[in-house]
Amino acid sequence: MAGSPADLSLKVAGGRIIAAATPGPATYLPCGTRLVFVPDTDSGDAVAIDAEPRGGHLPDVILRALPTLSPESALRAWTVLEVVAKLTDTPILTVLRAIPAETLIRLDRRNVELLWHRQTIKIERHDTDDVWLALGRLA
Repeated sequence: MAGSPADLSLKVAGGRIIAAATPGPATYLPCGTRLVFVPDTDSGDAVAIDAEPRGGHLPDVILRALPTLSPESALRAWTVLEVVAKLTDTPILTVLRAIPAETLIRLDRRNVELLWHRQTIKIERHDTDDVWLALGRLA
C-alpha cells in the first residue's frame, strides 16, 4: 500500500527528496505537501524538482497543453517541463511552445537530457506510487 506524500523520503543521486519545510529546491502538491531536494553536500549545482499526484484528475491546463499524450505520459512530461522552466527561469508556457513534439513524447522516460538555449539539463525520474516526480540539474 502506498504511503502518504507527506511521508515521502527518497534517496537520489546527491541527496534526498523529502516532504518538509526545509529550504531548498521544492515543489508543492495540490494537497499542500511541500517536497524538497536536500543535497548531501553543498555542491552549488542548480537543481529543480516538480511532482504531480498520480491517479487524480488531469488538470485542464495539462490536458490542453499535451493533448496527444495519455494522461500518465502527459503528467510525467509536465513535471519535466516544469523542471526546465524552474531551472532556466522561463515561463512554463514558453517552455511548452519551444520544445518540439518529438521531444515531448520522450519526456516521460527514466532519464532524459535536454538542450535548452545552449544549456544541457539532465532529468531524472523518481516516480513513486503516489506521485510523478522529476528532478533536473543543469549540466
